[in-house]
Amino acid sequence: MSEEIKKEEVQEQKQEVAVANEHVNMVADLQGGLYSSSDTLRIARNFAQDLSKSTMIPTQYQNNYANCLVALEYANRTGQSPLQVMQSLNVIQGRPSWDSKALIGMINTSGKYDHDLRFTYGKDSNGEINSCFAWTKKDGEVIEGIPYTMEKAKKEGLLNKNNSFWNKDHVLMLTYRAVSRFASINCPEITLGLYTTEEVRDFTNVSSTKGKASLNDVLADDVDLVVVD
Repeated sequence: MSEEIKKEEVQEQKQEVAVANEHVNMVADLQGGLYSSSDTLRIARNFAQDLSKSTMIPTQYQNNYANCLVALEYANRTGQSPLQVMQSLNVIQGRPSWDSKALIGMINTSGKYDHDLRFTYGKDSNGEINSCFAWTKKDGEVIEGIPYTMEKAKKEGLLNKNNSFWNKDHVLMLTYRAVSRFASINCPEITLGLYTTEEVRDFTNVSSTKGKASLNDVLADDVDLVVVD
């Protein structure tokens, strides 16, 4: 009897090892690209189908196999988990965009730089913050982004839009633009050429598909920013 139990245990262990190895092989295959072969594409499709059935992912992916497949592609190319991408990638009028808070995290955890992003703010004659640029260091050398100013925001008509976040918290919006500008010239491989959600929202003057209706909602889950005057 004991020998039969041992045989069953051994068989179960073999099956567990086989499943684990299969999972490792699947992950390794996907790292070569979702479309590198018919097998990886099949794996990605099956994975996307399973993800789309979840009720714990954003609504834009629920029961939407195609959107899940796109999220898998972005996850594969950026080295993030699919769930992380789904939480960070907003779709506004069919245009995918990175949440600015997520982009800060992506840059900070990329391993490219000596420390997390810092933000330097300029002030006008009245002491009001009117510009911002992001910077960090790489091998001891200072790496800076292009500053973004309130004057530029005004020229682009961002201050005249109804319910514009620029009129509610321009410092936060300057910071988000500074992050996007830093990434576009210093680490475009992280953004994959995508704008931030805040930029696309300004372009289209619509709300994010995540349904954040007020600035309080945005600030509620805002990241901690390291500020340098």
